[in-house]
Amino acid sequence: MLVNCTFPTYSFAYLQTLTYLELPKGVAGFSGSGQTISYCSSLKTLKLPNTFSLVIQAYHIRDNEELTEIILENGWNCSANFSNCNNLTSSSMVAMFNALKNLTGQTSKTLTLGSTNLSKLTSSQIAIATSKNWTVS
Repeated sequence: MLVNCTFPTYSFAYLQTLTYLELPKGVAGFSGSGQTISYCSSLKTLKLPNTFSLVIQAYHIRDNEELTEIILENGWNCSANFSNCNNLTSSSMVAMFNALKNLTGQTSKTLTLGSTNLSKLTSSQIAIATSKNWTVS
């Protein structure tokens, strides 16, 4: 297992035939100025381990037009901004909510999905996350 590994800018960029990407356990996050996972025109599914500790910014994952599913490992405990991933399915986002660590009684964290994705969800689906003391925006 990797320990506190980070992926810099353009680590996974312009990989036109990549359809599935699973980052290994031990990854702490993304470093650099962004576009870590970008311009992968066939990427449909991204799986992230719960070892992330660095906030995922909107510019880290962008311009992956076919990306419909981001899988968060159970116990996910890191704020993340997926607002540049506008084609996420509602079932993918509900699965994200179910994977979030319950932060009740602790400092809340934020999962940013953006208005396009939020419009695909019901208030009861969003409540899965907010009942765990997560802010969804």
